[in-house]
Amino acid sequence: MRKTLITLGLCFAFSALTFAQTPGTGYGPRLEIDQYGQQVETFPVEVTMRNGVTWFENRERGYRFWFDGRVQMDFANHHNQRNGTLIGPDGIAANFFYRHQSGPLQGEIMLDENGNRIVPEATPHMPGGVTLRRVRFAVKAELTDQWYAEVDFNMINGRFGLQDAYIQFTPRVLPSWMFRVGNFKEDFSMEYTTSSRFVTMMERPMNITAFNFTRRLGAQTKWQDMERSPWVRASAGITFQEIDGFTLAHNVNAVQREEARGPGANFTGKIVFMPWATEVNRGLHFGYNFQHRSGRWVSDDAPNIDAHDSRAWYGMRVNSRNATHVNRTQYLDTRWFRNGVRANRFQGVELAGFWNGWRFGSEFIWHDMIMDRDLAMFPRFDGTNAAGLPNGVTNALHARAVHHGFRELTPEELVDIYARNKRHWGFYAYVGKILFGGQQRYDIRQSEFTRPTRGRSWGDIEVLFRYDYVNLNNNFRDLPVQVLAANGTAGNTFGQPGGAGHNFTFGINYWINTNMRFMINYTISHNDVWSNGGGHLNAGGRRNIAVGRDANGNFTGDPLSVVSDGGVSFNTLQMRLEIAF
Repeated sequence: MRKTLITLGLCFAFSALTFAQTPGTGYGPRLEIDQYGQQVETFPVEVTMRNGVTWFENRERGYRFWFDGRVQMDFANHHNQRNGTLIGPDGIAANFFYRHQSGPLQGEIMLDENGNRIVPEATPHMPGGVTLRRVRFAVKAELTDQWYAEVDFNMINGRFGLQDAYIQFTPRVLPSWMFRVGNFKEDFSMEYTTSSRFVTMMERPMNITAFNFTRRLGAQTKWQDMERSPWVRASAGITFQEIDGFTLAHNVNAVQREEARGPGANFTGKIVFMPWATEVNRGLHFGYNFQHRSGRWVSDDAPNIDAHDSRAWYGMRVNSRNATHVNRTQYLDTRWFRNGVRANRFQGVELAGFWNGWRFGSEFIWHDMIMDRDLAMFPRFDGTNAAGLPNGVTNALHARAVHHGFRELTPEELVDIYARNKRHWGFYAYVGKILFGGQQRYDIRQSEFTRPTRGRSWGDIEVLFRYDYVNLNNNFRDLPVQVLAANGTAGNTFGQPGGAGHNFTFGINYWINTNMRFMINYTISHNDVWSNGGGHLNAGGRRNIAVGRDANGNFTGDPLSVVSDGGVSFNTLQMRLEIAF
């Protein structure tokens, strides 16, 4: 009996101890002294796991805290390439595979045994390889039912960058409203705001990457009434400069300090309609986006002002890669529109939907660069011509024009051409199907697709096809041929045609489990002859990007000199292993 009583007593004590340590039961708050010497209340937290992520929470206090990690490792191989490699001033590429030839290599020119130059039968080689696309670590917390905070970092290629860092407030008296301040994604484009862990293909389409929708410092508000009208969501915000990475932050600070140039302001708005928002197995998405980016004025009394940019609205540059991160070359590139840019306006329409295992998505985006003639003509430094453009630029412009057999343009004609508004545009469309019984899932709070359910114990497979196209040629068909002949002149003041290109991408997503995904993408890319990476000068030893062959059969980066094999084409096989935890 005595042993029985002792045993029961020990069991009771253990049970009481366990019960006291269970959140929300007998273990209430107690007073302690924190690291700042202040008396504070302490509360227990419960440790749980949700989709492979460890959560610390106290439900009674509305408190949650968790870590969010993500690693994406990519492999890419490029083949069936035509043009697109770097070439020197002699038209010989720096990175060719030479076939059926031998001889010592002198610089970028192949010589035979007698020292004569060999023009080899060559196959251009575009480098592939392996990279860590993303290495993310985030700390997230819901402090109460009203306050949320997040800090997110990216460590990639040895570079540390800040991603999200913001505070979010949802008032109890206005539960349909959310207010956010800090560094965050601008709410423009369904494909851009979709988390990289759920992104459709390995890389976003070119009409998203070209227009520099990104995270910026600012403030934003969203509205959505989940009780009465969950099928509509709207947002509006104002943002300023980017701060991703030390180099970018340093450049922004240097520009503000040395050139007295403000960051400018971006005004972004979005509205989304989602029929069947409360249904699980079907849905539609209609969205409209708008963004106005103001120009950035340069002060007259800046201490170390750059002569090319003094007392003018700062310019704009539009560029993009072809659906691959391993190949870093941006074939589509307008270079800088140096001055006279009053504002940039972006608009986009979205159409998407899903039904059981099927889904589709599409976006059309266009960019209007609003120019100002008076700003374009403003004298900027000693040595400008009557048009207010640097003599070095106009001399190069005229020299190239004469070289191609065209007359020189007058200063007034130059200003008229430069001050025209510019337009770039692009679109994408895709369709996908889960093969083994899984269901597509759509997040109505974020208005985007999220992780699908899996139909088998081993996971599920989704097959997709996407077409994307972007045109950065600035309506160049309306420009005088003299300006086209000046493609690649010093300073690229006219912001020459940046090229147009498209991709056909076939994709497979193997959703292994809640935390892992394996992706395969095969992309067929083609860009036109203006896709020479912004028209770098093919002179003075500087390299250019080959976009075809000239009349002598040599590679050339000058679009007007191309007589055969025009454009930049290649195929890409990519794979990604992704884990989120």
